[in-house]
Amino acid sequence: PERLAAVGDLFAPLLRSPQDLRGAAGRLRRFLGGA
Repeated sequence: PERLAAVGDLFAPLLRSPQDLRGAAGRLRRFLGGA
């Protein structure tokens, strides 16, 4: 949970549009799937 919160904090400033949100969600899924 702590690591997820840290990742969320990293992505938060970048999420300025729905497209950015979808891209970040995809990167998170790949990151978590590979971890």
